[in-house]
Amino acid sequence: MKWYTIGSITIPVSQLALGITFLLIGAYLWWKKEKDLLDVYGNTVFLFIIVWKFSIIIFSFSMVIEAPMSLLYFNGGERGLWLAVMAALMYMAWKWSPQQWYDGVKIWMMVIVLFEMLLAMLSGQAGLLDTIRLAGGAMALSFLIRAPLQVLWLFTLWQLLFESWAGEVVSTTGLLYIGVTIYFVMIRRKQNIG
Repeated sequence: MKWYTIGSITIPVSQLALGITFLLIGAYLWWKKEKDLLDVYGNTVFLFIIVWKFSIIIFSFSMVIEAPMSLLYFNGGERGLWLAVMAALMYMAWKWSPQQWYDGVKIWMMVIVLFEMLLAMLSGQAGLLDTIRLAGGAMALSFLIRAPLQVLWLFTLWQLLFESWAGEVVSTTGLLYIGVTIYFVMIRRKQNIG
């Protein structure tokens, strides 16, 4: 894993890419003047970051008690990531109106496309496969309005194809893509039934 040093802070490239992604999408929503959507998006991102960062209290309580400064330096790791994703998805189910389902899917796909692109660029490993992955993701976003559910599934399978080339289909990333897709499908089916 590659790290960047900004002043006296050292940050993993994945966290830097995710932070830049969140900021860029927030700027995009602000530019589009989507005030309500930006508000819910900002709260969801804030909740995700807070839960992920402070989940170390749950998973490594003894370390936090022995060294309280560890709250500044560590996060909840993989288990904290899953907890943060579940908290963000529950918040979305609670706060996002049924009409915003499409916007949630669009933002999720934008986050993945931007994150994967920035991760490849910042880690210095951007190549042909990353360009193809980005192009496929961008194409899926352009077709999203026609058949959102089907495009979401194709988008997820597209991402998993590239995860499989890296031998990481059953990794945290691959399982996260599958889990969030299932969440959006379940929300959509609930809307169609109810």
